[in-house]
Amino acid sequence: MKRYLILPLLFTCLNLLGNTFIELIDSDFRSTINRIANTDDIQKFIYNDYRFAVLTDKEQVRFFIISTDFSQIKGYQGTTTLGIIFHADLSVEKLEIISSQETRSYIRRLNSMGFSQRFINFKQGDEIETISSATMTSKAMIDSVNESIEIFRPIIEKWLLLEHTAE
Repeated sequence: MKRYLILPLLFTCLNLLGNTFIELIDSDFRSTINRIANTDDIQKFIYNDYRFAVLTDKEQVRFFIISTDFSQIKGYQGTTTLGIIFHADLSVEKLEIISSQETRSYIRRLNSMGFSQRFINFKQGDEIETISSATMTSKAMIDSVNESIEIFRPIIEKWLLLEHTAE
């Protein structure tokens, strides 16, 4: 069988199985995680088209997602893609802007004001002050993190349940 037919066939079979965690390695996803989380100890999963990574270094379990896999909330110009590392309780450990459709000056302003650092220990529904002159973009980022957590929570709860059951 030709190689280019194997991957679509694999995805078709996996879609028929439904609601199953599958581990696939995607080099762009892996390199983004390596850059943001500084770890090579990564397990990447896809569950119902949502991809996430499990980071198991330092005897703790953390989770990494790319926000646009879960949320497409638009700011002033468009969406901002965030790399988010969560603890098991879904509080944010780290947040980084991966890319954005916003102007560079907006993103520079957000970065210079330390907006990403405001998300440390953030939990769904927490309040974060927006950045003046980048209000729509910062509000969209907050909403995107909240929506990502809302979608990701049942996925990660199921994953954690399956992991503890497997032990």
